[in-house]
Amino acid sequence: MQLIPKDVKEYIENMYEIPKGQNLALSQIEEAGFFKSQTAKRLIHAGKLKAVTFGRKFFIPRTELIRYLADEMGLLEGQAAKE
Repeated sequence: MQLIPKDVKEYIENMYEIPKGQNLALSQIEEAGFFKSQTAKRLIHAGKLKAVTFGRKFFIPRTELIRYLADEMGLLEGQAAKE
């Protein structure tokens, strides 16, 4: 699991209005305007976004959403070498 530096996490949280909560439903992520539920499912099945399932519903951990956004913005370059 890749650790997110505190400054990167704070930057992402300040830049985007990420809903509060430990695990976010795909509908919450879609309502917040990050991406559509179907896109999130594609990212999950492609292994680019980790999710927890309860029955047939997917939930994305808040930290995983922050990690994905930071990775897409290129803020985690060189972090893999530190692990």
